[in-house]
Amino acid sequence: MKKTRTKHKACSRVRTVCITLLTVATAVGLFGCSPRSMIPGGYAGINVSSRDETVVPSSTKPKEPSASSSSSLPEEPPQVPTYLDFLTGLQTTDSSFENARPISIVIDNKDSALIQCGISASPLWVEAPIESGATRIMLFYSNAKSIPTVASVASTRSYLVKLSNAFGAVSAYAGTTDRIGEASVSFSGFDTLDYILQNLSSVFFRDTAIASPYSLLTDGVRITNGILNCRYSATRKSEQVLPWLFSAEDQLIPSAGERANTVDLCFSVHQSVSFRYDSEIGAYKRMQNGIPHTETQSDAQISFRNLLLLTCDSLVHEQENGTRLDFDLESGGNGYAVFDGVATKIVWRLDESGLLKISDQNGKLLTLPAGKTYVGLLKSSALNAIMLSE
Repeated sequence: MKKTRTKHKACSRVRTVCITLLTVATAVGLFGCSPRSMIPGGYAGINVSSRDETVVPSSTKPKEPSASSSSSLPEEPPQVPTYLDFLTGLQTTDSSFENARPISIVIDNKDSALIQCGISASPLWVEAPIESGATRIMLFYSNAKSIPTVASVASTRSYLVKLSNAFGAVSAYAGTTDRIGEASVSFSGFDTLDYILQNLSSVFFRDTAIASPYSLLTDGVRITNGILNCRYSATRKSEQVLPWLFSAEDQLIPSAGERANTVDLCFSVHQSVSFRYDSEIGAYKRMQNGIPHTETQSDAQISFRNLLLLTCDSLVHEQENGTRLDFDLESGGNGYAVFDGVATKIVWRLDESGLLKISDQNGKLLTLPAGKTYVGLLKSSALNAIMLSE
């Protein structure tokens, strides 16, 4: 009996221990496997304040841009420098136009000599009559590099050389009929490339397929070599300016003037020129003796943004070999500036320094829209020298 009671007590103690262990195990399962988590403040003597620190998940941390990601961004295109075309006022990316000195080349304009090459590439024309009643055309190029093959090179006159110099250009031509006694005028003081008087056969060449005397040609490479050999400057002088300003605006509104969609010029009974305004291209198309004026072997009609028509007193000098025509450029005269179908009156003259001055009807320096320009020099005594119509 006594043994049974002792055994019963031992079993009770074992059951109590088992219940206690089960309770502890349950608590561990509920509150974590570490006993530390069950003790507020952690183990004695160990600082657990780091439990309160906020940890940013790795997926939300800001990332530094990698080299590959930055290189994949679109790059801005490099800035392309632009340069001003002195004779047109237009911008170009061709660096050869920077401070380049213009070149003028005199060509024949007789009907029988209409082998004309390189004329459409010229941004500025100056046309004037000669003794026979025909005209000479002086083609200007903004630099030697822009000169194509040009035909047919012809003789010049003193007033053409002066006008070339007014634009600061080197003038290329084949002799002159202007004489002092029996000697041809050499035009000393001007930068010239004269095929005859300067014996510059390397600057010009003959095309045997063209009948003489209209077979003389030149090009940009030969002109460049001629300028170097003659030791002329190929750089435009800083003080060199045009006789007009180019408008900074895309569209220049002409002043009140006469309607001029058609412009007829009478250089002589042998030579008539007219221009018809084409509003679609904003330019005047040139006709010569009733026929569209085109370059040889081209159907493209010559056209200009601006027309400058200058009238001037002319003189005829008697010479042993005939007569010589001259113009009083220093006294100047009147005329018209024509663009966008409107003609306004102008006043002009060649000043003491040899620069051409053109003023509008208010006495201010003339302003033109940027583009190609035609200058016609006409006798003020010519009947109906300039006709403007709707």
